[in-house]
This record gives sequence, C-alpha cells and structure tokens, in this order.
Amino acid sequence: MNNDTVIRAQSLMKTYRSGDTIIKPVNDLNFELNTGELVVILGASGARKSTLLNLIGGDGLSLVRKHLNQ
Repeated sequence: MNNDTVIRAQSLMKTYRSGDTIIKPVNDLNFELNTGELVVILGASGARKSTLLNLIGGDGLSLVRKHLNQ
C-alpha cells in the first residue's frame, strides 16, 4: 500500500448457500485503487459485477476492509 491508495480490499469474499451448496461468487479478491487510476469492471450478465460493487461499497451484510486517504 502506498500513500496514494484510496480503496484497498484484502481477501474480499462473498459466500451464500443454495440448499446444500455453498456458492462463492467472489473468493479471496485483493486489489488497490490509487489516486488518478481509472478502473473498468467489465463482464457478461451474471458475472457478479454488482456483487463486487456492493462488497466494495459495503452492502450491510458483508465485512469489507477499506482504506481511505483524505
């Protein structure tokens, strides 16, 4: 992590159950977003883009460790 980091996620994960099956749409994702960087989240319908954005933003159900520099 450097001084220009605005968002940092470590071991980001989302898990839920469907019957007896455990589903992990996001599993052990790590990233940093630095000042001035442009990020595009691209994928087919159903690729879990919204799930990822909800995790980053804090959906109230998941714990996300974020680092914000001001």
